[in-house]
Amino acid sequence: MGLRTIGQLAKDSGVPVDTIRYYERTGLLPRRLTGRMGWRRYSEEMLAQLRYLREGRAVGFTIRELRDLMRLSVAGAPKFCESFDAAVHRKIEAIDQVMVRLAGQRTRLEEFSRSCRERRREHRCPILESLIPPPRTAR
Repeated sequence: MGLRTIGQLAKDSGVPVDTIRYYERTGLLPRRLTGRMGWRRYSEEMLAQLRYLREGRAVGFTIRELRDLMRLSVAGAPKFCESFDAAVHRKIEAIDQVMVRLAGQRTRLEEFSRSCRERRREHRCPILESLIPPPRTAR
């Protein structure tokens, strides 16, 4: 398509205009110079970078991680691919850790629910019982 306005770039990339401007302000993307008509124009390369950023954010990469990876992209395929693969594996490990933690939370919640169902028949609530201290005995 050639050069795009920021609105066209936003539409084609699926990244909002405000986000594109934010990426430019923070240095994640290079600022575009204003053309003769007073409009900034964006290339196919910028579209590809925005799609990369959008996909990276969608799978959990931080802005900092994406910035670091984009800086490495100039090193070429072998170095970039090695770094990218390592970053992906770190992200997978983090997801696995979260899944283990969530599975533990789910198990605990299932125990709460099971205990509540069993004690409800006795007109008791184990959760409330754990919150209310037992009565003091007289000395």
